[in-house]
Order: sequence, then C-alpha cells, then structure tokens
Amino acid sequence: MTRKTSVIKSDLGERLRRWRKLQKLTLTQLAKKLGTGITTLSEIETNKTLPSLETLARLHKKTDINIFWLMFKEESMTQNNEGA
Repeated sequence: MTRKTSVIKSDLGERLRRWRKLQKLTLTQLAKKLGTGITTLSEIETNKTLPSLETLARLHKKTDINIFWLMFKEESMTQNNEGA
C-alpha cells in the first residue's frame, strides 16, 4: 500500500461525513440520491472501505462535492469553490 492510498483511506470517510453533515443530509438521503446502500455509505464514512469508482462518479455527478478534496484534501470542498 502506498502512502497516498493510506492517506486517502484514513481521511476520506471523515471528509465525506463532514461534507454530508454540512449539506444537512442524512445517510439515508445521500444513499437515495446516489442510488447506493446505506450500509455502503456507512462503511465508507467509518473508513471500513473505500468508495468504488462508480460511487465516486455518482458523488461527482449528483452532488457538489469536489472529488479532489474528498480524496486528497486538495482544493475546496465543493465543485463551486466554496467551503473549507
């Protein structure tokens, strides 16, 4: 496992949860929006698993989350350049 991968895994779930709460979305609401399971999102948020490429693509297309921020904490939190 490369260092970059371990950084992604250790922080990605926490960033996803932070973004979701700032958006005032429940886990159920986000799962429905993405067409994915609540358990899957929960496991991502608790760093038990990484999101699939399909889940990352859905996050990009159906929300304003910035995937670069989510994965690497680079750039801004949202695609419209607002947020931490």
